[in-house]
Amino acid sequence: MSCTVAGYTTTFDCIARQYPFRECIRNLLQFCEQVSIVDAGSTDGTLEELVKLARVEKRIVLSVHPVDFAHPRWAIHMDGYLKAKAREQCQTDYCWQTDNDELVPPEDQSMIRQLPAALGDVFKERPVLYLPMVEFWGKFEAVRADFFSWKPRFSINDPRITHGIPKPLALFDSTGHEYPRPFDSDSCNYIWRDTGEAVPLALPVPKEDITTDPARIEALFNDWIKRLPSVLHVSWLNLERKIQHYREFWPKFHASMYNLPDPDIAEHNVMFSKRWSEVTDADIRAKAEELLEIGPRSFHRKIDTQKKGLTIPYKRAIPIELKSWAAEAKMI
Repeated sequence: MSCTVAGYTTTFDCIARQYPFRECIRNLLQFCEQVSIVDAGSTDGTLEELVKLARVEKRIVLSVHPVDFAHPRWAIHMDGYLKAKAREQCQTDYCWQTDNDELVPPEDQSMIRQLPAALGDVFKERPVLYLPMVEFWGKFEAVRADFFSWKPRFSINDPRITHGIPKPLALFDSTGHEYPRPFDSDSCNYIWRDTGEAVPLALPVPKEDITTDPARIEALFNDWIKRLPSVLHVSWLNLERKIQHYREFWPKFHASMYNLPDPDIAEHNVMFSKRWSEVTDADIRAKAEELLEIGPRSFHRKIDTQKKGLTIPYKRAIPIELKSWAAEAKMI
């Protein structure tokens, strides 16, 4: 059974942040009838490039919703709320959500259209599908295995479905602005528009396949990416760049998202024992080397350097466009 697919994503200052947004959009155009993009008001040249792309490629639907960064909850406005706007622009049978630092391997693209038929009635009760995410750690040969790296990705284009904070996880600040319970939601969950409840998610692997045994994880991982379309995620490909983003952006983002206190104090710095404003480029280079050695972890609390994070090898070919971007941007 044939189906139409729209890919949707959001953008903000991708050039300054060194995201492969051009490669991401071209990648979506390889398997989507429509590509929906919502920009948060980029000022670094990203928006101008998007406009040029949209003029040439009529499948691109581009809109701009500038985020007010003076708003206390600006992080939610540029994340979950913006994804909801991008999804609303989709006019196809199914939707494919992606971030602008992700690509689908060429060999997996044809599998996406086969998902509705391959999974049968799974979408009747669970209209959003989890799929594996390949998240590189410091190099293309190593993949994070410190968490179950699947992500809700493919879904029926049901107008009742949107992005937001599930009702049980929603809190309100002193001025009545909604925000999620810290780190239990990123404001991008799939929720029912009318009730605010979470949309049921389909996981196409048995629950008993989720394990912490390294050898078993590697075997399962290779089986998953053979049977299902995956996504290559490069957020942690260059560790030095990622830590720089933490210094310049992510603590402020999390403070806005979760209504947290001032992030620029030593006690709240998850990577260093001093304020982020005191972290030097030399500090960042040293920390990148350390993280490559001790492996991945989540940075919701102070780093434990005694804990070793698990990686597994990635042996499939890296898409040419991704390798070219990484070389040009000096990611590798």
